[in-house]
Amino acid sequence: MVEVKKPKEIVTKKLEENSKDKAENYSNGNLVLQKILIGNGNFILLAPNNAKPFATFSESTKKGVFRVVLENGSMTLGYLENNNYVIEMPNTDGSFRKEIFVKR
Repeated sequence: MVEVKKPKEIVTKKLEENSKDKAENYSNGNLVLQKILIGNGNFILLAPNNAKPFATFSESTKKGVFRVVLENGSMTLGYLENNNYVIEMPNTDGSFRKEIFVKR
């Protein structure tokens, strides 16, 4: 019998192998997340012991500005400000709030 691995398991293992020397920790005061580079200027913020990324950042055409996909699938903007990552988190009323993740 041939064992078939699901794509999610393969990606998770690869991230764990590559994250040892590439991971940095960031916190917003409530969450501590690891920044893991996934290539070509893209990265994820991942909570320890969680296989699903909190946020996936993809480079935009402007340096320091990112397209962000949150763990619930919603899309928003993120940017680098004073060496911290800021995510414009959507509120239920359609407005946005700043979540600042500071390097630890």
